[in-house]
Amino acid sequence: MTAKTVAAIGIFAALAYAGSMVLMVIPNATLSILVVFFAGYCFGRLAGLLVGIISSALISLFNPFGMVALPLLGAQMAGYALIGFTGGVMRTRLEPRPSVIYFILLAALGVATALMYQIPVSIVDAWLFGPFQARLIMSASFALITVVSNLLFFMIFFPILAKLQKVVTFPVSR
Repeated sequence: MTAKTVAAIGIFAALAYAGSMVLMVIPNATLSILVVFFAGYCFGRLAGLLVGIISSALISLFNPFGMVALPLLGAQMAGYALIGFTGGVMRTRLEPRPSVIYFILLAALGVATALMYQIPVSIVDAWLFGPFQARLIMSASFALITVVSNLLFFMIFFPILAKLQKVVTFPVSR
């Protein structure tokens, strides 16, 4: 891994942290999922995975509302790592082009990445703070906010980021 890639991992992790704070007034709406995915898209699977782990640790440990419980931190890190890795996988499969299929794919990625985060986090949260079934059902409304906002963020902002990525040269790591 080059020094430029390591620096980019740090920058994208910081951007993901900032993206989680920007929309803090709307519970569970976050730009950080898109940023982590885009880091994987730009720099490859390993870099995306590392951005996911580092950014989720920053978000969870330096949250103005307080730190999360250790099992919940593990679920968040796993979800974000999977999102970053998925961005790296989609690097060769997601060619920006203005078409209906492209936007449907972006919407599907928005939903899928939101669920990659929400499912493990909701299960661990319900397990920790139960009663399990009631807590899991209650978390569904918050998960829905994440899914809908992420769907919109992917459809609106990813095409813009992809165009910028074509202009700016990023180092490539697989």
